[in-house]
Amino acid sequence: MSPVSTDVAHLRTVIAESEQRFHDLVQDLDAILWEATPIMAAIGRTGLDTFRLTFVSRRAEAILGYPVERWLMQPHFWPPHAHPDDREQAAAFYEAVLSAGGNHNLAYRLMGADGRVVWVRDRVRVVRDAGGRIQALRGMMVDITERKQAEQRMAALLEIARDISGTLDLAELLERVERRVAAVLPCERVATFHWDEAREAFRILSHYGVPADLLGEAAALEFVPTGLFGGRITNGQSVVVNDTCHFAPVVGELFRSFRIAAMMVVPLMVRGHVFGALACCGGMVDRPFDAAQLELCEGIARQLAMAIESAQLYRAKTEEAVVSGALARVGHELISSLDTPRLLDRLCQLTTEMLGCDCSHTYLWQRDADVFVPVAGHGDQPEQWEALRVLRVPRPLLAGLLDRLQREGMVNVGATQPSGEAAVTLPLRYGITALLYVALRRGDELLGLHTAGYRGRREPMNPQQERIARGIGQLASLALENARLVEELERANQLKSEFVATMSHELRTPLNVMIGYTDLLGDGEFGQLGGEQTEVVRRVHKSAQELLDLINATLDLSRLESGRLPLDMSDVPLAELFCALEAEGLAEDKPGVELVWRVDPDLPLVHTDPIKLKVVVKNLVTNAIKFTDRGTVTVDVRAQRNGVAITVSDTGIGIAAEALPVIFEAFRQADRSIAHRYGGVGLGLYIVRRLVDALGGTIEVDSEPGRGSTFCVHIAAVPSHGSEPRL
Repeated sequence: MSPVSTDVAHLRTVIAESEQRFHDLVQDLDAILWEATPIMAAIGRTGLDTFRLTFVSRRAEAILGYPVERWLMQPHFWPPHAHPDDREQAAAFYEAVLSAGGNHNLAYRLMGADGRVVWVRDRVRVVRDAGGRIQALRGMMVDITERKQAEQRMAALLEIARDISGTLDLAELLERVERRVAAVLPCERVATFHWDEAREAFRILSHYGVPADLLGEAAALEFVPTGLFGGRITNGQSVVVNDTCHFAPVVGELFRSFRIAAMMVVPLMVRGHVFGALACCGGMVDRPFDAAQLELCEGIARQLAMAIESAQLYRAKTEEAVVSGALARVGHELISSLDTPRLLDRLCQLTTEMLGCDCSHTYLWQRDADVFVPVAGHGDQPEQWEALRVLRVPRPLLAGLLDRLQREGMVNVGATQPSGEAAVTLPLRYGITALLYVALRRGDELLGLHTAGYRGRREPMNPQQERIARGIGQLASLALENARLVEELERANQLKSEFVATMSHELRTPLNVMIGYTDLLGDGEFGQLGGEQTEVVRRVHKSAQELLDLINATLDLSRLESGRLPLDMSDVPLAELFCALEAEGLAEDKPGVELVWRVDPDLPLVHTDPIKLKVVVKNLVTNAIKFTDRGTVTVDVRAQRNGVAITVSDTGIGIAAEALPVIFEAFRQADRSIAHRYGGVGLGLYIVRRLVDALGGTIEVDSEPGRGSTFCVHIAAVPSHGSEPRL
């Protein structure tokens, strides 16, 4: 063999030994090394689909459980065995590496052959030839699962601490914590149990992850202290069971029915007192709980126990606020209503809302028939209410119930209570299975019954509901008494209005006769009068006319207050109306006052009551003339957008700024001295405002003492949408 051949053989041996050492080193690394090269048929393209894996170290099989050959069988390179939620992100990462070149790294999840999730950090670089073309992608995946899980546990603890400190609502607190526990531990279901004093057993309080088909069974679960784990939980000990198959048949069947393969139960304890337990359940046999997870769960349970105690203390305190708030709302709404039927309807509605019950009814005692009659209800179907409203319950039939109400003010009964009383048997006929009665009183007199009931639930209402119901009964009694007093006042006011109207009508008859005779006397129908006689007759006529005007104003006021002044709406040509007013010579008795009419000839039709509008204008004009000794009163009528503006201005005494707010009130005048000088009782402007409101218009006033006043009335040219204006 030649020396050259010997050297070449030696060199090949050295290279082979070096490659073997490198191969052994690569295979022993605690990381997955891989290489992807371009597919020959795709040379010239740089997309991710043009590469395929050509090398994967054996460590991949140890970490993920897949043979190396399975990795290499893929026709194209793709994030190998990536978690479904991370595939898109990983693909985008490798595409970016191809585009940008250089060294890059990304942490994402892979799915192991056994279903485990493995976190890896892949450090990738692009290898190029001398011409800059990509020769290969090379990467090194490092298993960072433990670090990620530790980070997740720490993050979960911080999140749980934030969740616990962020709410005092027990249901929300448990839901947050259970969701976090399920995320940080390898478990599918989490449940919180509490000690039920009444049943002397641990019962489920809240749960997460329980399948829908098992919810009924989960709600019925309960364990006596020495039951499931021999009293270890009540002694403050935690329990971990990683193989539920070894339990006794009855317990094992329970685990199987809930599809539980592993369980960890930690007591909830505050100051040495165990009041519940936190249970974490897994459904996979090969995913046991370890000591680190137990320690984490115990830390969570300590925080949760303190949070539950705080939430329960908060709930006890807020119950008082709930009762007070409910009664405050009921009181506000009932006392603000003075219409008895509306008040009773609202009472029933509020009762169902505040007590969370299905229905509520009010029965009032009819003294003449000695029966209780349903007058209001809420929560009934129409046919249920129709059947109930015809009910008449004789007072003797409720003797026992009424005696208790007189003594206690409230009676709480359920259909499960053995009794032959009508208070129990009558509601059953109408599907009401639990009922609470409260008394409606006026002093010591029982006026009626108010009820709150359930349909289907048979247990009596709880103490908090009783407290709210008792307060509702007291507030309702007060509101009904207020409504009764207001109704009596309204009836008295109605009688007053009717009396005023009747008297005004009766007084007008003799006054008209007096005015008629004074007119005849003044015209000389009974002979010529002397100068002094003429003056006396004129004064009598003037006083009688003023009295008649006052009576007419009082009658109009009475009609306005009683709502008996109907409107006769029509399309009115205003030019004719103002011509008629101008012809009346309203300023003839005031020679020092000039009355000027300025009426736009192109006024639109207005939809109004011509008689009422004429009264408005006439009252404003006569009012202006009365308070103007010498000067001008001007009536200006102009078309404006969507209507007409009627302005009455004068150069009279004017009105002080502080008096403007009261001039439209009944029997109010700006100054008593003015009233003595000019007369009147302060009804003219009040009637003007009421009539303008009834006609759907507006009125404004601008005045200054010594310079006169200006009143402006705005009337719409067309009716508003909906019904016509009404008094």
